Amino acid sequence: MTSSYAQPKIRTTYSFQLESKRDRLSLKARVFPVIEPARDHPVNEDYAHTMKPRGVFLLAIAVIATAGAFAGMLGSVPRACPAIGYAYVGDVELSFSIPPASVAACMGEGCIPEQVRKNPEGKWLVPQSPPYLYPPVSVTSIHVEALATAGDHIARTLPIETESTGEHPFGTGCGGPFKFKPVQVSFS
Repeated sequence: MTSSYAQPKIRTTYSFQLESKRDRLSLKARVFPVIEPARDHPVNEDYAHTMKPRGVFLLAIAVIATAGAFAGMLGSVPRACPAIGYAYVGDVELSFSIPPASVAACMGEGCIPEQVRKNPEGKWLVPQSPPYLYPPVSVTSIHVEALATAGDHIARTLPIETESTGEHPFGTGCGGPFKFKPVQVSFS
C-alpha cells in the first residue's frame, strides 16, 4: 500500500443514452473528463485506480446488454425483406366514360379480343383466364375494343395500374399484395 499526498487528477465520467427513433435503437456513449482538486490527506492510489475502471466496464456491459434485450423485443422490423413476389389473379374491371353497346378485350401482346359480357352488378369484368389471356403473360396492359351506343368506336391498348391492398405481412418497407385499379376507357 502506497500512501502519498494526492496531486490533482483527471477523472473520467461516462454518460450512456438509449434512443428509439422510427423502429431503430441507438446507444450513445459520452466521455467527460473531470479534474479533481488536490487533497491534503493521504490517498490509497492502488485502490483508486483499480475500482473505477472495473466499475465503468461493468456499467458499460450492463447498458449494452439492456439495449440488446430491448432491441430483441422490438423484433417487428425485419433486417431484410423476404424474396416473395405477389401476383394478382382477379378480374380486370373496365370503366367506360359513356355506356358501351359492345365490348371485346384481351391481355397479352398480339392477342385476339373476345366478347366481354356485363356482370349482374353492371360491371365490365375481364377474367385473367382463356379466352382473354393465355399464360404465361405478365398482365400490365389490356387491349380493349368497344362500340358506344352513339356509334363511336375504340380499339386501344391501355395500361393497368395497381394499388396496395394495405396488407404488409413482413413490414411496410417490404411491400405486400396488390390489386388492379379499374381501367378507365374513354371514347374520345
